[in-house]
This record gives sequence, C-alpha cells and structure tokens, in this order.
Amino acid sequence: MAAASLIAGTVTTPDGPVFSGVGVQAYSEDGLSLAAATRTKPDGSYVLGGLVQGRYKLLISPSTTEWANQWHGKFATARSSPALFVGDGQTLSGINDVLSAKATISGNVTLPSADSHSDVSLIGPDGGVAGRSDVYGGTFMFGSLLPGTYTLQFNRDGSKQSTLEAQYYKGIPEASGPAGATPITIAAGQVSNINDTLRVGGTITGRINDANGAALATEIRAYTNDSRFVTRTVMSAADGSFTLAGLTTGNYLLSAGEDRTPVVEAAVATTAGQNTDVGVLQYPAGTRLPRFSDAPDGAQFFKEIQWMAVQSISTGWTEANGTRTYRPLQPVNRDAMAAFMYRLAGRPAFTPPATTPFADISTDNPFYKEIAWLAANGISTGWTEANGTKTYRPLQPVNRDAMAAFMYRLAGSPIFTAPPGTPFADIRTDSPFYNEVIWLAANGISTGWTESNGTKTYRPLLPVNRDAMAAFMYRSSIGS
Repeated sequence: MAAASLIAGTVTTPDGPVFSGVGVQAYSEDGLSLAAATRTKPDGSYVLGGLVQGRYKLLISPSTTEWANQWHGKFATARSSPALFVGDGQTLSGINDVLSAKATISGNVTLPSADSHSDVSLIGPDGGVAGRSDVYGGTFMFGSLLPGTYTLQFNRDGSKQSTLEAQYYKGIPEASGPAGATPITIAAGQVSNINDTLRVGGTITGRINDANGAALATEIRAYTNDSRFVTRTVMSAADGSFTLAGLTTGNYLLSAGEDRTPVVEAAVATTAGQNTDVGVLQYPAGTRLPRFSDAPDGAQFFKEIQWMAVQSISTGWTEANGTRTYRPLQPVNRDAMAAFMYRLAGRPAFTPPATTPFADISTDNPFYKEIAWLAANGISTGWTEANGTKTYRPLQPVNRDAMAAFMYRLAGSPIFTAPPGTPFADIRTDSPFYNEVIWLAANGISTGWTESNGTKTYRPLLPVNRDAMAAFMYRSSIGS
C-alpha cells in the first residue's frame, strides 16, 4: 500500500505574526469534495495528511472574526486558486498563505409577497461562486470576504425552486448576462449594504403524456443550450400537469424524463410576470420511466418517490417476481441515508480514505464511500464509544431530529437564527437539533403534524420512513 501524501505550509498575518487554530482544508480540484482538514499549530504551521495522489485546492478559514476566508493564493473562489499536485507518499511543503482583513456584503431584499422565496449567490472577481444563501426575512449577509469586486445574483441557483425572476443586483434581468451585472467593490474592514427589489418571473404550464396518451409524473426542465438562463426543473403531477416558474423574458427549450429528451420542436417564448401554456406534450416512445410497483399513481408522496427514481437517488429493490419496489413504509437506516445524501449532492468526486474512520464500517462495506464522504464533509460525526472508538451505527434507523441535522448540514449549514418561541409543542428551544429542526420547517421541508388539540408537533424521535424521506429530499431540492 502506498504511503499517505501530505501538504504542509504556514498561515500568517500581513505583519508576520502567526496564531493557532486557522482551518486548512484540502478539496478536490473542482473545489467541491472535502478530502482532508486540519488547523494550524501555535507557530502557524500545518500538515494535511491522509491524502492520496492527486490534485487539490486549499481553503483557508480563520477561526477569528477579523480575517477573511480565502483559497490558496489569496483568491475568493476555488476557480482561480492553483491546484496542487501531490504524488504517492510525497510531502508537498512550502504552501504558505498570508491572511487578509475581511469585508462584508449584506442587504435587504423587497419581495413581491410575504410567501415569496429568494436565494442569492455571490460571484467572485473570477466568475466563480464565492457564496450562496437563502434570503431570510428579507435580509442576507456574506461575511469574512476577501476585499475585491463582486456581483450578486438573485434566484439563479438551479437547485432551488422560486416563483421570482432570476436577476442581477439593481434589477438587471439575467438575459443581460454576467457582463451586465452591477459590480460591488468592497475594501478591507468595509461593510457594504445592498438593497434590491425582486420581481415575479414568468411561467410555462402544460401537461405531459406518454406515447400511449397516459399522464406521466416525471421531471420537466426549462433550459437554454448556452446556459444563458438558469435551468428550472419541476416534477409533473400524477395527472401530467406541470408549472415551471421563475422564468425570465426569453426563449426556453423543454425536456422530460431522466434521459432529458426534448419534448418541444421550437423554443417557447416567455415573458416575466406572464404565463405561457404549451398544451399537452408527449414523451417519446422507446424510453421507459422508472416505476415502483408498491408506489402507484395516487399513492402518498408518489410524485416525490418518482422523482427519487428519476434522479437515481433511490434504485429500490428487484423482487423475486422481477418487479421493482420502493418499500415506502420501511424506516431509512443510517447507511442508506448516507447513499441518499451522496446522490442528492450530485455524486461529487471523492476518494475514500484507505483506513475507515468508523470501527463498525469496513472498507468493503457497500456504502463505505458514501459514509466516508458524509464524515469527511461534517454531515455525520457518528458516536464516540466508551472505549474511545468512533462508530457510525449503519443499521440504526434515522430519527426525524437527526434527519433535520443531516439535511441542514448537507445544505452547507446556512446562517439561520431560530425564533425564540418554538412552533412545535414537542420541541423545546434547548432540544438537541432545535436550530436544524426549525430551519427545516422554515424552508417548508417538513410541516410536522397538527394534533387533535390543534397544536403542531414534529415527533423528533420517530424514525423516518422511506416515503417521507423522498418528500424531504424533493422539497429541499425542488420545493413543495
């Protein structure tokens, strides 16, 4: 077995002093998958170990509030940061960085209605994404930024579902392209307050049938070949109806199914604030949509379970009679949850460590890669047992409170302040995972139950069944 590879260096301040506790993380070359993490020692030095041969990008995250987060080489995003190659058993030393004083961009957003949802993306000087956030209560904030010039994009995160038009700061529609975005330049120590008003986007409505004329529940996409507009995705209902929302003024193509087959001959013209109905579309013959025999049309969470199949997040089981089943009322175990999370994240590039981080998970476990990825990204920490070992407990069902924590961390642990009063009768403000549970509810991912006495409950210790898990993942990715 090849020896582990190492990356070593120092992190200092502009005046030369060093301090301990600065986070240093090694990511895959695309900047998406965490491979290793450590913190600087009192002399400012660090060593990142446990790496395999490959190319990595380093993120520097100070533990104090006065310094900016930065990618190696003093870049705001991973896009321009140089990829560092380290060979088998090699120690790549001299990878040094100097911190910069932080800057902040925050602001208020005026929404068309109280129930409107918006997300905001911060784009760095090199065009890479420097941060993403949901807009809570009409406000947003990006802290610990490198000084420089940025742009803001609203509602251009394709993983989110919104009725609002995608646009740039100062009301610039996305049709103007990134070159038309209003720049925001901030200096070290500066707090820039940005305010904007958002608009309702256009919609495309219609129905989709299969080649035999039967209604389909499947994925529908509105997109452009040049990716000029953000791609909008929605699942059609059991009767085949769909509404694609949040569209800017322009022309969109439409596709359907997991193979994304085009279903219109010409682009569909849309106008922000108006609806375009395309009538009944037909999904071409010669393709088959994944189906589960125990989750038929009309079943609870049928749309969400169908989406799980279309996205290949769940493959289900092949039974002895050849049918495929989903087993909707079966609790989700922690090993299967790891697989769901990894697939929902887009199956990011990740090489699991040669040595398992958990005593009860062997490297030949069917879900070893997914569980190791969950741990490497801080989504699951597992348990420390009495003998000091770390365990994952793969066959233990996931309770609803732990599921909230998984979903919150998978979303990047977004900044969120839970209200002082709990909305659930069975969740106290000092309950474990209180912030995560309330974040889940605030984003419409979980609605809980209305009991016979009129109170709302969350039932935190109830195991999550597979049908409910499909609903949670669908809402977190697509919306309700």
